[in-house]
Amino acid sequence: MAAQADLDVESHHLDVLNDNFRRWKKVNFPRPIYSTSSVIIETFAEGRIVTSILDLFETKANLLSKGREEETRLTDVIPVELAKFIVTKGLSLYLKMLLVDNLMHADFHSGNIMVNSPAEIEEVLCDVGRSITVVDAGMVAEFDEEESLNFIGLLASLGEGDGLLAANAVLKFSKKQNLSKKQIKLFQQDMIELFAERCRGYGTDVNVGNVLRGVLTLIRDHRVCIDANYATLVVNALNLEGMARRICPDYNIIDMSRPLLGSYFKLCASGRSPKRKFYFALSICEESGIRRNLF
Repeated sequence: MAAQADLDVESHHLDVLNDNFRRWKKVNFPRPIYSTSSVIIETFAEGRIVTSILDLFETKANLLSKGREEETRLTDVIPVELAKFIVTKGLSLYLKMLLVDNLMHADFHSGNIMVNSPAEIEEVLCDVGRSITVVDAGMVAEFDEEESLNFIGLLASLGEGDGLLAANAVLKFSKKQNLSKKQIKLFQQDMIELFAERCRGYGTDVNVGNVLRGVLTLIRDHRVCIDANYATLVVNALNLEGMARRICPDYNIIDMSRPLLGSYFKLCASGRSPKRKFYFALSICEESGIRRNLF
């Protein structure tokens, strides 16, 4: 929190994020012009916050529902291309920060994502030339390759529907675990039961938010330690999944990430543990066809 209050730190974060996404034409961050510890001047970000856009369409849906037996939902009125744009760009941003940059915007939610709207909203939101701007970079999480790969292991376990694999990934979320062998076994067993109930793997419409909330409950109940960076990654994943469920329920972020997560297992199974982040990122990009975007 102290770092967030120092606006020189936020200015530095913006410089780094702008450099990391310099090749992404439809993703922007404000650029710092001048900063001190208590003052920051940034370029003006034009657009509408995603939260307000969703509220606008939800209000429209509620008005259409009045006097009708069948309820009109937000997903019935929001343009499909707009919904897909917001969700896919959000997922792409998250994966790039996780897989390539080792630096994650620590408050990545719909209230900090803007869609450009230089003209009337109904016209612009259907425009294929739209872009997004991510704001409020006061807090970021910087993590190393080991932390990144440990968390990818958790996400990949959701795709595989493997509770034991997930438990073992979570146990690596801190080097200060103080659990006995018996306590570890009990945690693993509860994770296996959780996954048997809620997570069957790819193609089964896994509710990522529901599973992760269950994982967090077991972490609390079994007193499993997790470091701050992992908590940030989990919260951001929950934010992203919640936004996707709200505006594009048919879009499953685990299924869409399968080429990336599947490559994680291929590297491990081949005996080439993906310790070098660039090698790992290059491998997943070649398989998923998004190399140009990530680099």
